[in-house]
Amino acid sequence: MCLTLYGKSCWSETRFRGAGEASFPGSQASAEWEPEPIRGGSPGPRLPTDRESRAEEFQVGGLEALQKAGRAGRKPELSEGDRKRLEELLVQGPEKLGYETPLWTCARVAHLIDNEFGIEYHPGHVWKILDDLGWSC
Repeated sequence: MCLTLYGKSCWSETRFRGAGEASFPGSQASAEWEPEPIRGGSPGPRLPTDRESRAEEFQVGGLEALQKAGRAGRKPELSEGDRKRLEELLVQGPEKLGYETPLWTCARVAHLIDNEFGIEYHPGHVWKILDDLGWSC
């Protein structure tokens, strides 16, 4: 039982005890109990839908306002020339770097990119570069 300083039940316990008793069918409290109305006023002004927002942007700025923002995220550090050079190096094979087996792994490709271009990539992210070049790992 939740008691306050003077021995009276706290408001939340009294309120929820009534709700608990009301949940038993056939009890006297279930016929009498009604939930208290939520206080706090109206929920506020209605926000515009996405479609309404886009229509308003069009009215204000025309077609230019509806164009997408462009590329999201960081720009790639490897240029197109670097990517072509990377593909040439991949074709030569990992033995050229001193590895014993002829298999490229993401860790080996990350090492190659770091050595040749001075750009550090986590091995877990190299697969995206390989995928863009048409390679798999």
